[in-house]
Amino acid sequence: MSHRITKAQRAAHENHIGSSIEKYGCFVLSVADPDGAEPPFSYSIGITLDSGHPEAIVFGLSPRLGPWVINEYNRLIRAGKKFMPGVTYEGFLQGFPVYIESADPRKTQDFMFACNRLYGEFGYPVVQIVIPTTAGVWPWEKGAGRAFSVQKYGMLEWGFGLAFAAGAII
Repeated sequence: MSHRITKAQRAAHENHIGSSIEKYGCFVLSVADPDGAEPPFSYSIGITLDSGHPEAIVFGLSPRLGPWVINEYNRLIRAGKKFMPGVTYEGFLQGFPVYIESADPRKTQDFMFACNRLYGEFGYPVVQIVIPTTAGVWPWEKGAGRAFSVQKYGMLEWGFGLAFAAGAII
């Protein structure tokens, strides 16, 4: 069964995204595999356009929680918060820190299709927001479990140095 959208439907969707960017500073899109074989992810569209700060992507969170984390990142940016790559931050999820790191744009383009459409390939910076398990285990630590270990998807720029140098303000 084919689920093709019409040009009018695509235009309406793009208008909705544009309206959200104007009103809120971004639109958040969540993607979930209906079979559950791949973990869900959420990403922002428009943060760079609105504020000049990097777009954000988060893996392994539900389609309800992922957008909340992305929106909190955007809210903090709009309130004047500056983020440093490679640093943990409190305040996104009650009782849990998040880790923010520059992401490799060569890899994020395979996930952030709406941003590719808005900015063009490689035309925007991205950070990955990484979260620990409820037990406080980070994805790169033993015992993280699949939903959390996928956050290592290779998005992070450790060793790449493409978008931001260590210590740069995001």
